[in-house]
This record gives sequence, structure tokens and C-alpha cells, in this order.
Amino acid sequence: MRNHSLKLKLFKALAAILLLGWLAWLGCEYLKISRQQSRHGDTMLREVAEQVLLSLPRDIAGIEASGRLRLPPDQPAARLQKFARMQFQVWRLDGPERVVASQRAPSSPLKPDFAPGFGTTGADGEHWRVYAVSDDEGRVQVQTGLAMSGMQAELGQWAGTVALYTLGALLALIAACWGAVQWGLRPIERLRRDMARRAPLDLAPLPTAGITREVLPLVESFNALLARLGEAMQAERQFLADAAHEIRTPLAALLTQAELAMQADSREEARAALQRLAGGSSAPRAWPSSCWIRRGWTPRSVAATARWSSWQRWRPWSPASSRAWPRAVARCWR
Repeated sequence: MRNHSLKLKLFKALAAILLLGWLAWLGCEYLKISRQQSRHGDTMLREVAEQVLLSLPRDIAGIEASGRLRLPPDQPAARLQKFARMQFQVWRLDGPERVVASQRAPSSPLKPDFAPGFGTTGADGEHWRVYAVSDDEGRVQVQTGLAMSGMQAELGQWAGTVALYTLGALLALIAACWGAVQWGLRPIERLRRDMARRAPLDLAPLPTAGITREVLPLVESFNALLARLGEAMQAERQFLADAAHEIRTPLAALLTQAELAMQADSREEARAALQRLAGGSSAPRAWPSSCWIRRGWTPRSVAATARWSSWQRWRPWSPASSRAWPRAVARCWR
């Protein structure tokens, strides 16, 4: 099973939260700017339509369209920027007939129903936001319109610029989050290094200074486990020491019988001593551990205990070793 990194999971969670927050903010800003743009466009349409109507002469309805005026040849027309998306038309309502129109205005009415006020219509394959106003006598109407495609292009350009600039800030915040995660998990990393440098049988409790409250219960539980393990190892050492002390008396008796057998003058005396030795050999089955203790060897680990157990499984009274173990006993007590 694959182990996951806590540091990486925290970083991904923080980065996801920041990304979702950035997207939500960008969406809210887009809606807000879109509404502001719509209100600003409506205000501009109304102001331009009213100013055009008020600037017309009263007899404009009697003037027939007879072409357009032109700029002097040495003066090229300025490139439209702010008003490139806005067009206007002046209509005589008794026809209806178009009297005056901007250069790029469609040939058909921006508002075919000629109803005063705002509206959204289509003309010449383009969607328009339109405002229409008529004079007090109802003879002339001025229609102004904004191309919706231009408004959407302007809004998209603004959104792209804002997204580009705020994306840099978002990446900076994500990098700051990675640094914050690294800094917040320093106590755990320091604890890991301390545990890696420990000796195999070092059961001293782990330090709790500087450990965060979330990790402190884990460290305290681990320290309690180390304390119980230390108590178990101490009890094992005490048991081995007590067992070695209890075994010395029967070993001394076995040694005496072995020495008598080795110093016997006749074969009958040696046989009798060996029979007495065989009769008392069933008690000290753990005698090899006394050789360790007499020579200064103390089990200091679980591995040493396993070796001691393997000695216990050896049977010195088996037929294969019945001739060798008296000499081993004697060597242990030299």
C-alpha cells in the first residue's frame, strides 16, 4: 500500500482552497464589471441620444437626406476608439424615413418598433443595445445603439488582464503556503531525525519541548510504550539473574559428582558417581546460562535471550553428549 505524504496533502488542500477562492473572486468580479458596463452603456446611450436630439433644428423633419458631408482631403478621419461601438440614427416618424445617421450605422432602424426607451434588437447581423427618444411633437426620433459584440470583447479583454495579474499573486500565495506547511511540520521532522539517531536499545522518552498540541498526544503515547517496553526488559533481566542464582546450587552438586567420577580409582567407583550424577541431572536443564554468568556474559537483547533459549533446548543427558557434558561443566567452573 502506497504511503501518502502529510506535507503534500496539506499543501494540495491549501492550494485547492486558494484556487477555488481565486476562481470565485474572478467570477464575482466579472459579474460586477458586466453589470457596471451595462449601466454605464445605458447611461451613455441616453445622454448621446438626448444631446443629438437637442442639437437638431426644429425643421429637421422637413430636410431630405441628400448625401453626406466630407472632411477636407488633407485631413484624414480620426480613428474611432471610445465611440467606435456606438452608432446613432435620426428618423422622421411620418415616413418613417432616415434623415441623419452615423457613418457605420445600419441601414435598417436600430429599433424597428420606434418605441421610446431601452431595448435589445438585431440589425445587419449584429445584436444592439438601443435607446430611442422622440421630440415633444412626435415628429423626429433619435436612436442610439451599442454593438453587443464590442461590449463583450471589451469585457473579455478586461477579464484576461485581471486574470493574468491576479494569477501571479495566486502563485505567490501558493508558494507562501508551501513555506508555511514546511515551517508548521518542522517539529515532526525534528522528531523523526532524533528517532533515527537513537541507539537500538535506547528507551529514553522522546522530548516533548516544541511539539505542537496536535502531535503531542502521539509522542506521549509513544513514550508510554517505551516505558512499558523498558519495564518488560528490566523484568526479563531480573528473571535471568534470579534463575542463574537459583541454578548455582544444583550445578555445584553436579560439579562435585563429576569431579568424583573423574578422580575415581576404580571403574566401579566412577560408575557409581556417574549414576548419582545421572540421577540428579534432570533438575538443572538451564545450566549453560550459568556458564555465561560465571564468564561475565549477560543477555542484553532479545537476540541474546533467543540464544539462551537454544541452549535450553540442548539435552546434556542425551546419549550423544553423555560423555562430553561433565568435561563442559568442569570447564565452566575453571
